[in-house]
Amino acid sequence: MLMVEMVEVDSSNIHSIGYDPKKQELYVQFKGDGARLYKYLQVPPMVWEHMLRAGSKGTFLRKIVIPYFQVTQVKALVTAVSTK
Repeated sequence: MLMVEMVEVDSSNIHSIGYDPKKQELYVQFKGDGARLYKYLQVPPMVWEHMLRAGSKGTFLRKIVIPYFQVTQVKALVTAVSTK
């Protein structure tokens, strides 16, 4: 069971994001299509902090996260527990 707090974000494609600082794993749950959940590995805390502050979460994900961090799709779905 996923125990990462997910934060709802204002985005057209991303439903929520979460971060596990001990494992340095970034979680991104998309809207629609079964609410796909992805885990990005070895993401430094500074990247997480910048993503939280990014004006466009989708652009940040495409330009900063996707090109540089390994990703796996997570089977479990999570529900966002907090808002911005």
